[in-house]
Amino acid sequence: MTGETMNASSLTRRSGLTLLEVLITIFVMGIGMLSVLTLFPLAARKIGIAIDMDRATQAAANASAISSLPVRSSLSIREAASKNFDEKLAANPSAGSKPSDVVHYDGAGYAATSSGPFLIGTLAPEFSPPGGRLWSWPVLKRAEIVSLDEYPFDDSGNPEVGGRRSERYSSSFLFRRNRLDDEHTMETVILVYAGRPFDFGNQNEMSLALTASGAPSTPNSKDSSEIKITNTFPVALTGTPDRVIHRGSWIVDLSPAPTGKPRWKKFYQVISTNPDTGILSIDRPLEDDLTSAVWVDYLVNWFDRGTAP
Repeated sequence: MTGETMNASSLTRRSGLTLLEVLITIFVMGIGMLSVLTLFPLAARKIGIAIDMDRATQAAANASAISSLPVRSSLSIREAASKNFDEKLAANPSAGSKPSDVVHYDGAGYAATSSGPFLIGTLAPEFSPPGGRLWSWPVLKRAEIVSLDEYPFDDSGNPEVGGRRSERYSSSFLFRRNRLDDEHTMETVILVYAGRPFDFGNQNEMSLALTASGAPSTPNSKDSSEIKITNTFPVALTGTPDRVIHRGSWIVDLSPAPTGKPRWKKFYQVISTNPDTGILSIDRPLEDDLTSAVWVDYLVNWFDRGTAP
């Protein structure tokens, strides 16, 4: 047998891949690549949430410091809230041993009033220019509620005019006294928002139409992890159809407490929505029966700053 014949025999015995095997290999690799690619948007979403959580924590720390600084007048935001409670005590001394109402200070766009379900009380007139137009000084207004990391200041400590950055993170304040006659029992909660338009202000809240509470552990009842609403889905703020209740939205319990005052520090986060049943699944069981609630849009997180004078 010649060398050429041996080489030819060797070539005929070598195995190879058929076209079908190649196609199957490509198909399997394609499935694997698609699986990997689907992780990228999920990872991007997780990264975005993590950034918001980190920045919200920083914004809350900034807001806590700002609340103790004098702005626009000789009073700080906390001092103005305390003065507000003192005036209410003077007007009604018999209420001294009871918890105060909740005062909401939000400098974005509108003065807090008692007309909305979430806007309980007001800090006027300390933070209102003549005529009550809180938005007359937009630079100072933003300086009070925008994260300091997003706002440049000049050498004198004043916010630079026209030097605003993204202003993605802003905040508002909730104050309450455990006893109206004791200034040392004033509690503070800071709300941090992401991407909230300033011209929308604190109008980014919506009352929820609730069904009646039923037996224990049914929607809207104590120990239930579901809220049943009758609002038309998708539940959207007026004029903002692109802003709807979604996973991560915050629901605030405003049901009357036994004292007749709004409940305090009852925030629940939505983990899923069911448009067919009108049920919102929340992150933990309700602490009490839910009879009044509001959805606060753009809210990233809330921070309990405890009790201090």
